[in-house]
Amino acid sequence: MRYITKDGVDYFYVEDIEKNFEYFMFNGGEIIYIDNIPLIDSKYVVKLTEFDLNMKKVLNFKPMKKDK
Repeated sequence: MRYITKDGVDYFYVEDIEKNFEYFMFNGGEIIYIDNIPLIDSKYVVKLTEFDLNMKKVLNFKPMKKDK
């Protein structure tokens, strides 16, 4: 994932986090813009745990419909 450092703070590109949204989550209210590029402070980006990923699968589960 791409990132830049400004004033000693690492910022991730929001676009890259959204592409990897399956594994990461972030608070959208903390987005800043530098040169019209949406960035987010690395402290607001959280890597999902295995439990979180499994819960996401369970909550998004849609059983297949049987033909009648």
